[in-house]
Amino acid sequence: MENNIMENSFLIIDGDSFIHRAYHGYKNDRFSTEKNFLIKGFMTMITKEINERKPEYLAIVLDFQGDSFRKEIYPEYKANRPPKTKEFLRQVEEIHTYVKASGLPYFCEKGVEGDDVIGYLAKKAQLKKWKTTILTGDKDIAQIIDENTRLVDTRFKREINIKNLNESFGVNKPEEIIDLLALQGDKADNILGLEGCGEKTALKIINDFGSIKNLIEAPAENIYSSIRKTARSETKTQKIIQQVKETPEVLLLSKTLTTLKTDFEMNLSISDIKPKAVRFKKEKIIEINTLNNLNYKYVLPKVSIDFFFV
Repeated sequence: MENNIMENSFLIIDGDSFIHRAYHGYKNDRFSTEKNFLIKGFMTMITKEINERKPEYLAIVLDFQGDSFRKEIYPEYKANRPPKTKEFLRQVEEIHTYVKASGLPYFCEKGVEGDDVIGYLAKKAQLKKWKTTILTGDKDIAQIIDENTRLVDTRFKREINIKNLNESFGVNKPEEIIDLLALQGDKADNILGLEGCGEKTALKIINDFGSIKNLIEAPAENIYSSIRKTARSETKTQKIIQQVKETPEVLLLSKTLTTLKTDFEMNLSISDIKPKAVRFKKEKIIEINTLNNLNYKYVLPKVSIDFFFV
């Protein structure tokens, strides 16, 4: 193929991960006074990744700006996060507009989160045995990896693949990551998990019982023998056992919230993820500005949106 494009390669970009990186990376530099510094930072980073990696297929995934099914089944989901500023939300909305107007493969689905869409796309690619790279800083998405699917955290230059899964998480199967994270809970997402269950105890549970389902069905004395050492105290041990036996529904809910939802349908064809030539000409800039009265006079000269695709 021309231009060194990697055949049967699929690059999935976790757009929201890059939005937050751009926000924290650019808000304090000399561009922070610009009206659209977040858009500039976002486009600078993803353009660099696309042009360097040269995928045959591409998807830029962004969160739908509304509640997902997780909020419906658990109203307290992410309830402890501070509210986002109007300025941040304005720029995020404009990133959606910008990406759509650029002609880049853009995905945003109502009712689910961006992580779920990433999981859906990755599973479709796995059926075709494409080499898929997911650019994200979200460890939850590691549950979807296989021999052809890997995660890359470009911020910390870290890769998670099927070969280093145990080294990265201490588990042997990608699906065990779901239970591992559900047991520990997630303060950022307000997922409860087991209070007092840290990483070492969660790993011991996974290694000894294999899953949350097996843990719930296990006799209390077996759980005690398993976690007494890692829980460190008799009080913590008994508290964990009490939660497992008296409120197993909390654990099962935590697992549901942690699991990527991939059993929905998207009207998707190969052409939707096949990048086309993207070149911003004068009329294209006018079109983008017209869409939402945006001013990109600083963004465009600094970000070369001129890809190798033909």
